Amino acid sequence: MHLDQADKDLLERGFEEAEKKQPELYNESNEWVERLHKMFKPGTVLEMIRNNNDDELNAFDHQYYIRYRARFGEYPDYIGSFWLRWWYMRNLIIYSNIARLATEDDRILVIYGSSHNYLLKQFIRESGLFELEHIDRYLN
Repeated sequence: MHLDQADKDLLERGFEEAEKKQPELYNESNEWVERLHKMFKPGTVLEMIRNNNDDELNAFDHQYYIRYRARFGEYPDYIGSFWLRWWYMRNLIIYSNIARLATEDDRILVIYGSSHNYLLKQFIRESGLFELEHIDRYLN
């Protein structure tokens, strides 16, 4: 699923309107993002992989979408909900591709940006099709 130009224009306009019509929420969301960015620590590749797969960090990252993005906009343009619909669909498509590729006894390493971790792990767990293992088990 991709966004066509009309969708992109709607999102851009919607977030600009949220900045004007919901300045407290918009500013608070930016503060949350700054806190999130500080949680991503530089380091060796191994340290960054561990950090980006930290369950607490992934939950904090996902919480931003529900706490702020979902609340951007108002009737009839619930722009945040529109964006989240796209975000969930994107992650469901990724999950669907993982499930389609997997065969019995496969071990699959999935590498995606850390913002995807929360939903992908949720979909994998809830499917009941896979045994989800944390990356730390394989990192030395």
